[in-house]
Amino acid sequence: MFFRRLDRFAIPLLMVAAFILRLGLAKCSAEAMATAETRHVAITLLTTGRFAGAFHVGGAATAHLSPVMPGVIAAAYSLFGVATPLGDTVLRVLSIGLVELGIWLCFLIFGELGVARPVRLAALAVAVLLPIQFSLEVCELALWEAPIGLVTLFAVLLACVRLDKRPTLDWTALLGPIGGAAVLVVISPAIALGALSAIALLTIRRLPFRRWPLVALVTATAVLAVSLPWALRNEAVLGRMIWTRSNANLEMAVAYNDTLLKVPDQRRAYQQRLAEIHPTAGARGFAAMTAAGGEVAYNDLLGRQTHAWMAANPEGTVTLIERHIREYLVPPGWFFSTFGNAIAAGGGARGAVIGVILFFALFGGGLVAVRDRRILYVVAPLVVMILPYIVVQPILRYRYLVYTLSIFIAFDVAARLWRYVHGRRTAPAAA
Repeated sequence: MFFRRLDRFAIPLLMVAAFILRLGLAKCSAEAMATAETRHVAITLLTTGRFAGAFHVGGAATAHLSPVMPGVIAAAYSLFGVATPLGDTVLRVLSIGLVELGIWLCFLIFGELGVARPVRLAALAVAVLLPIQFSLEVCELALWEAPIGLVTLFAVLLACVRLDKRPTLDWTALLGPIGGAAVLVVISPAIALGALSAIALLTIRRLPFRRWPLVALVTATAVLAVSLPWALRNEAVLGRMIWTRSNANLEMAVAYNDTLLKVPDQRRAYQQRLAEIHPTAGARGFAAMTAAGGEVAYNDLLGRQTHAWMAANPEGTVTLIERHIREYLVPPGWFFSTFGNAIAAGGGARGAVIGVILFFALFGGGLVAVRDRRILYVVAPLVVMILPYIVVQPILRYRYLVYTLSIFIAFDVAARLWRYVHGRRTAPAAA
């Protein structure tokens, strides 16, 4: 009886403990928050009414970011004071709440997939209590869209796995997940790909072929309807219909260049490259953007320069792609203190732990899918969210998108493996 009651309250107790731990252990840099582009835009939005100033408060109109997170920050600051300690604390509490909500949704998703409750509780406990990325979750993600995006994604995945279990399924039941995926296109295109992969899988598994074109058409229409106002706004103020963000070429320029290829210290190379070209990282990058004619023209220029460098350096390009893949799969120690004076304590060990978890989830999940195709509802989003970020220079914030999902998949795979090995050991004795 005692253990049943304890099990009933296990999740609330774990969540409360995790909340306290995150607030107590996370070390937030005021300088890092002050330089975040989302914060710049939020303050500019409050003070001038314009969606602008990504690279400094009060600056020019921008499409460097999606409109969602600056709007959330602006709302918090309008209620609790612009850039005040209380306003920043509210954003951190919101980030923790969204992170924990996402973990709980994963707990529900894997329950629908048939994973035993003890296995899911173990995965949830690791996801909420393992102090690997507390500062990222509390500080950096308080200003970025990953927590909101992941909660939306997990809600879509939960709907998909529940719809898959229905005896019969009409295509109209997919309208809710499709709407969530359409919203995600504006919030985070990479996360949206994860949601769309699950919707595609549900369509293929449960709907007749004649309905597939209709689902594709409705999905495209929903994405267009949600994204069009943002694209029209960008055309009006920037002269181009930018559907998501304007910074793709900037990301590529950071990832492929002589600096990253030739400077031995990779953290120093990354910092140096940002200082060379990024408008937020120093006067040099901002001056280059101004000289090019603004944000859009500068990104076009960086795109031409990067493509020319890649064409002239094919071996160097391959070397950097291989490095990006390794860094995404197993984050090096410097990822945990990119701009600090020293590598964060235990950064290498932390990177190894989350690397092993992701490796187990990817390859174990692929093997499990041979027998149980429903696990593809979580493995497919994991894979497609990785793909955009191994092309560019990955950072810990980009990698966080697959963190929670990989923990739950890894625990599911480990439990299946244990049952398989245990079954093979006991079978001869039983015979």
